[in-house]
Amino acid sequence: MARLFTSLVWLSCLLQQPSTAMHQFTAMLRHRSISYLSHERHVSSRQRPRRAQGRTLLTAAFITHHRPRIHLHRTRLQSSSSNIKTLLPPSSNQFYTEEEIVKKSRFIGIAVPCSSWDEAQLHLEQVRKDHPKSRHVCFGFVSGGSSENSVGTERCSDDGEPTGTAGVPILGAIKGEGLSDTLCIVVRYFGGVKLGAGGLIRAYGSAARLVLRSSPTQIYIPKSTIRLSTRTANSGAVYAAVSKFGGVTSGETYNDRGELEVSVVCDEVDGERLKEEIVDATRGGVMFF
Repeated sequence: MARLFTSLVWLSCLLQQPSTAMHQFTAMLRHRSISYLSHERHVSSRQRPRRAQGRTLLTAAFITHHRPRIHLHRTRLQSSSSNIKTLLPPSSNQFYTEEEIVKKSRFIGIAVPCSSWDEAQLHLEQVRKDHPKSRHVCFGFVSGGSSENSVGTERCSDDGEPTGTAGVPILGAIKGEGLSDTLCIVVRYFGGVKLGAGGLIRAYGSAARLVLRSSPTQIYIPKSTIRLSTRTANSGAVYAAVSKFGGVTSGETYNDRGELEVSVVCDEVDGERLKEEIVDATRGGVMFF
């Protein structure tokens, strides 16, 4: 209504006194422009920072709410040299053993190094023969770490215990100790008192850790065997390269062309670099089998 009244007054003045009306209209526009600019400055100094802050907070809240969750999975990594920690083969007895009593039940932990499932099965059969009156013979088995490109194998068994209360804790004990190529067996003689799922998990895991921690370990370094043929004149360069990488030569023979054939055993991680070193030392005058 105010705008309509102003327009009618201005139109009336324009019809009566055109020059005066134009002068008043110009002054009114100037006044409105100044008022508008003052209002904008007022808004800019007070309201706009709030809105900007609100947008910033909203954006931050959105980013925080929609940020993808990162799940960390801890796993045992092999060292750069692919060294493997395993049990030292027993010198006198066939197995390492430890025993503990949990609520009248005997839990006998048995550990032995082995690198294949077939070998592990033979050990399991022997343990079952040694303990024919036991209630359960549970185990965990980890192998496959002897080669960088080999596929690992993990096996476990509850042997009649509730699912996940025996084999999994034993397997976890092996992996928790950072061992590979290891079979751990826990034999239980039932004492008449039920332990429940939680009690079984703790008992089997404890027996497994007890025997594994008391057993001596060793670091196994995977090896590679390289067979090569080269001219006899290059034999000195070949032996020097092998010695540089700590390799061992064996099986030196000479073929029909009088060339030297030799086998080289070195750390698996150094195999490719040793080949490159021999190629450079012989200027390409070498053949690998």
